[in-house]
Amino acid sequence: MRFAPAVVLVALVLSGCTSSPAPVETSAAQEPVAAPAVATAIGISGTALQISYDDESTKNFAFTSEPTEVIEALTLALGGPPAVSTSEELACQPRFTNSSWPGLGIRSDYASLPDGQRFAVTIDAATSGAIPLSTSEGVAVGGDGDDAFAALDGAKRDRKSGQGANYDTIFFDRQADGAWGGYLFAANDAVVTIISPVDYATRSC
Repeated sequence: MRFAPAVVLVALVLSGCTSSPAPVETSAAQEPVAAPAVATAIGISGTALQISYDDESTKNFAFTSEPTEVIEALTLALGGPPAVSTSEELACQPRFTNSSWPGLGIRSDYASLPDGQRFAVTIDAATSGAIPLSTSEGVAVGGDGDDAFAALDGAKRDRKSGQGANYDTIFFDRQADGAWGGYLFAANDAVVTIISPVDYATRSC
């Protein structure tokens, strides 16, 4: 059968207008997102707080740091925000803001801090959740007081007895010719609390 020239022309035009499907673009493979490092320990010295992580990294916060930065880092490390309260004002201890997690507290807005220091850390348990709390040398609440004194190089101890009990105050990592630094209290040879930094002249409160 022979087609008329017009029919052939229309067929050619239509076939030329038929477009091929556009190629489907495939996105480049995304790099896997690394899981955030998990805190494994929190330690304090006479001058700083340190958070250690499972990737062997650390974050150090000198006590001259902005307290909000420390609280933010601890919130991530400990899995939640702190309970925030304001202490009562005592005759020899001004009011302060206390941001606390189980076993660990941050004191800020505190006039009794040594000169230039912005916050202090209090520890009254061996762990906060599953995270160990200690001095930089590994001294923790509940440990033996004599062992703590031996482990804290250059520490000074003040021992008192009364009513059948022994009480040790241990000053460690002392700064400014012994004017301030870390403070540890033990009763009956067991560590009860660790605080740093402390102005030793006002520690009686």
